[in-house]
Amino acid sequence: MKNFIYLFTIILFLLSCKKSSDTLTPTQETEINPPISTTPIIKDFVAYPADPNNTAFLTADNNIFICGSDSPNTCNGKLNAIKITKNGTVIWNKRFKIDTISYAKSATELNGFYYILGKSWLPDPIGTREVIIKLNPQGELVWKKIYTINDQNGGNSRITKSKDNTLVIAGQYGRYGVRSHIYAMKIDEAGTVLWSNKYDTGIPFADESPQSITESSNGNYLITGRYTDNNISEGIYYLRINSSGAKIWDKKFAQKRYHYASIELPDGSILSTGYKDGVIFGWPQAYLLKLDKTGNVVFDKDYGKDSLSDLGHSIKLNKNNTVSICGFSNDRFYIVNVDLDGNKLWEKRFGTTYYNFVTIIGDQLDNNLIFGYTTVPMQLKPLPAQPDYISTIHYSRVDKDGNYY
Repeated sequence: MKNFIYLFTIILFLLSCKKSSDTLTPTQETEINPPISTTPIIKDFVAYPADPNNTAFLTADNNIFICGSDSPNTCNGKLNAIKITKNGTVIWNKRFKIDTISYAKSATELNGFYYILGKSWLPDPIGTREVIIKLNPQGELVWKKIYTINDQNGGNSRITKSKDNTLVIAGQYGRYGVRSHIYAMKIDEAGTVLWSNKYDTGIPFADESPQSITESSNGNYLITGRYTDNNISEGIYYLRINSSGAKIWDKKFAQKRYHYASIELPDGSILSTGYKDGVIFGWPQAYLLKLDKTGNVVFDKDYGKDSLSDLGHSIKLNKNNTVSICGFSNDRFYIVNVDLDGNKLWEKRFGTTYYNFVTIIGDQLDNNLIFGYTTVPMQLKPLPAQPDYISTIHYSRVDKDGNYY
């Protein structure tokens, strides 16, 4: 009898383990897309977005974080942070004024906290400074840090998280049109600088500015951006640095390109997008440039119609080993899906308002979540006052096959 009870207890234990293993954990995929729609669904938020490919990201709790400014007017803006659900419902909307003017350029999440990198401005001789703020999950300010990087003209700056629980920043120092170059620095979660380096190409009247920074699988970092020589030639600049900030290599892709965004594939190869002049009529066309891990060109392909302005602003790698490029086409969102060899699988244009500064991100189901903006004049003060300009961020989405939902 004792053996029977013992055996029965073991069976119950095994059954309970099976039931427990069948229960979905919070990290497992439980989402199901709603039915396909015949028309795009667009949500609007009054705000001015951060730069293309840096406006929004998917949070660890499966919501969306948006950063930018509360005004397109660079004379009175506040840094703006918005958290929404994927259905477009606002969870919280926070604004922070630092110095005379402040606005966001890029943001990331680390260990449940949000870090926003932006600019703050004071009258000369101080000028523009880098500002980083840390927010808790409720959007409340934990701390702010200001860094003076000899940057008098604004410039681009980007932030990314590292696997070692630190944050790496790429920015621009100097004065554009004379000599401005890229710097990088690493900080910890308290904002303490761990290292900081500047990368001067040594070319007179050369300018380099970062558009993206990513951590490689081996712990190095890839910074990509634009460059001009003597304000004439414009192309793409690639800078590879190690985990201590030392330069490994840098390269310039000299064919004329306007660069917006790059990603790095698991094998170390690089995909970049932006736009170039069309072949026939000269209208801008989106491109996809692929380099191997040492910076050699693998392919260079164009997308869109030469009768439309089809721009690539943002890029993402999908779980099904395809790539989504997104931007705008005249007055519509533009998205093209290609394989890893650059072959077009499908493309879509939708919307009826002029969209700019387009960012694309993805969720667990490989959906394409898209953000752009429109600025319109509004008479907020009685005449004869000049109208103010109000910026609206538009949020829309299509699934991995390009269907509205």
